[in-house]
Amino acid sequence: MLRVRRAEIIGVLTAASALALGQKPATLLVGTLLSTALARRLGWSERDLETTYWYGLVRYAGCHAENHMFSALVGDEIAFNREYGLIDNGDPAELLPIVIALVSKAHAGLGKAGVDALLASSLPEMQSNAETVIAGHCDVAQRLGARLGLDAAIVHALGQFRERWDGKGLPHHVAGEALDRPVRLVFLCHDVAAIAAAFGREAAFEAVHKRSGNAYEPALAEAFLTAGDEMGAALASHDVWRDVLEAEPGEPKLLTEAELEDACLVMADFCDLQLPHAISHSRSVAALAATAAGSLGLAADAVATLRRAALMHDLGYAAIPVRSRGGYADAMHTSGDIRLHPYHSEDLIGRVPALAAEAALAGRHHEACNGSGYFRGLSGAALGREARVLAAAEAYQTALEGRFGAPPLNPAEAAAKLNDQVKAGRIDGEAGRAVLAAAGHRVPVKKMGLVAGLTNRELETLRLAASGLSMKEIGERLGISPKTVDNHLQSIYAKIEVKTRAGATLFAIEHGLCSLPN
Repeated sequence: MLRVRRAEIIGVLTAASALALGQKPATLLVGTLLSTALARRLGWSERDLETTYWYGLVRYAGCHAENHMFSALVGDEIAFNREYGLIDNGDPAELLPIVIALVSKAHAGLGKAGVDALLASSLPEMQSNAETVIAGHCDVAQRLGARLGLDAAIVHALGQFRERWDGKGLPHHVAGEALDRPVRLVFLCHDVAAIAAAFGREAAFEAVHKRSGNAYEPALAEAFLTAGDEMGAALASHDVWRDVLEAEPGEPKLLTEAELEDACLVMADFCDLQLPHAISHSRSVAALAATAAGSLGLAADAVATLRRAALMHDLGYAAIPVRSRGGYADAMHTSGDIRLHPYHSEDLIGRVPALAAEAALAGRHHEACNGSGYFRGLSGAALGREARVLAAAEAYQTALEGRFGAPPLNPAEAAAKLNDQVKAGRIDGEAGRAVLAAAGHRVPVKKMGLVAGLTNRELETLRLAASGLSMKEIGERLGISPKTVDNHLQSIYAKIEVKTRAGATLFAIEHGLCSLPN
């Protein structure tokens, strides 16, 4: 049995979230280390200490849900997140120049007049749109936190992760003492970690002083500055991963096999929420790869390793801008940044020593037998059977989905494309045949029985909403008005106990409702 601590696997999610924010993988870990150290210094209860620690690790778990919509405006949402994390985001004078610069760059082809018109039409709606997006981030983070086994206090805090002391946060403008104490502390410390990484310790401490009473609770800001030497030592940690694990309150928790599987499923859903036209991609690849590997006679432990690797193989996409559906997608697989996502996946998973084999496989999911793959360009014997199966499953599932600007293929067309790749020497023949057999030359569609009391029309509406379509587009597909679509969605939200489309999308993934049609 693998010995994996809950803090380790959640730490991987923390590092991936940092990449989605345009930060270094260790930045949020440093912020959590600062938060936990200051909470201990302040003599907080064990319960508040635990909430601070775990909330700090999972705070941004929903940070990239629905980013495809926001990136349609700003172009590079990771660049926006990076800048947003360094400013006083409650001050329009600091925020607007960032928005204007990114929109101007993303839509330069419109010319100055076109960009000005786009800004004039978009800026008035940005506040309400931001509230909607952040509400979705909260919904997803709370759901993922609960699935990771975190208690109610932590899950509650995740609903406030973008709120501020002065009430200028999002989405509900909660202020002052109404904010959970750990939320107030972690907000400050995560900001310090990001600013220190970008501009140095002095700039971070100056920001705490300047924002006291606005973004930050004055008493916590003062306590932080008073503990400057201790906080500075945490900022200068030479082994943040080790220090964060050692800072865990209470006894370290080892995951059972079932809990590790659940955590890997959380990782899969975290990966896929940023690509609405390919949701459930990681789960589908994992199912194909595991079935194919079993049919080839691989040992049970090797199949389990491959399944975990397949569930987490796309974690590295957190470092890659979504850039909207369509936008730049046709060039993505030839760009330098996209070809590094397997590297990021391997680096993230490899932080857990017990998952070294899974990390190595995840880093090879775009390698090719003839050496034409990426990111290492491995070939031949350097690719074991598991890696060959994973690459075949990835290629087949991607063909079905039509990712990165390519049109989606039906099962027969996807099978033909995979066979073409076998003939070209990219995909291993044995692995390709096993994956096609596992798929039955089609992706099975889970029969839509009653789920959470949803009607068949509500299930269809949910599936289309989860695919990223607007209410108008859903209405056109179903032959109903956008108002009726909205009524269906509100009924769905109530039945499945979510508040936002992002939360509903995650529910759909969890319940296998996103399979592609025959």
